Amino acid sequence: MTPLLFDLRETGQIEQDADVIMLMYREDYYDKETKQKEMTEIHVAKHRNGPVGSFKLRFMKEFGRFVEGK
Repeated sequence: MTPLLFDLRETGQIEQDADVIMLMYREDYYDKETKQKEMTEIHVAKHRNGPVGSFKLRFMKEFGRFVEGK
């Protein structure tokens, strides 16, 4: 299940004080059989001065970095 801003409710002031909150979800971390290998959903849950929304990036585990593309 993808994380939600609601999941931060019990973390003190983080939700209120942060200007930007981005939550990440990698299906292959939880389901080794998924066809979505290496894909990470980035959810911009809060952006005080801009838009919120989601996008996907590929996680290159061997380099510890996120890149665009498949």
